[in-house]
Amino acid sequence: PDSPPVLKNAIMGARIRPCKGVGGDFYDFIRLSEDVTVFVISDISGKGIPASFLMSTLQASIHAEAELDRSPSQVIHYLNNYLYERSDSIRHATLFYASYDEKTGVLDYCNAGALPPILFRKGGREITRLRRGGMLVGIQKDSEYLDAAVAIEGGDLLLAFTDGVTEQHYEGEFFGDQRLIEFVRSNIDLPVDSLLERLFEKLELFCHGNITDDITALALRKL
Repeated sequence: PDSPPVLKNAIMGARIRPCKGVGGDFYDFIRLSEDVTVFVISDISGKGIPASFLMSTLQASIHAEAELDRSPSQVIHYLNNYLYERSDSIRHATLFYASYDEKTGVLDYCNAGALPPILFRKGGREITRLRRGGMLVGIQKDSEYLDAAVAIEGGDLLLAFTDGVTEQHYEGEFFGDQRLIEFVRSNIDLPVDSLLERLFEKLELFCHGNITDDITALALRKL
């Protein structure tokens, strides 16, 4: 999307940088009602045109399923079978699907093989990783997926990202989780868009401009 939805008590933002002209990473926002917003971040296996085509198909299916008022795990279960039946054996995807309710502050989610998004609490001093869900989509038909929920409190910052963030490398050294956590803690008071922009600049500098994978990051800050 060109821009995230405008929420009453939270701010969302996202950035993406394909490794090639087109890529297989994507993110999306879906406004289901006045209070409920779905967001998704995904990484399709492979790069370039084949991954991009599959990404477009998967994204359309996500919109259709989200509007049926299903739980995150039910949506993921459908997408898993959909991808399994319509792609070859080497095509699969990580997928983090979440539904945020502004009225309650609760985030319902299902993590299908994605790197666990990190919830920074109390100015970044405490972190929670959102792991619960199941395996990558498209690997095995009728895989089991589990729902989870977490309360987002005022001042919390949630960061979801693909492996292109932590696995950027230079001379055999990866950017890694710890650098990412330290970066967010040092910049946690920045506006969401500024934090994401600075993160992408940091990654470019770290790998000396030699981006080796699609980079995608999405953030939500509760006001």
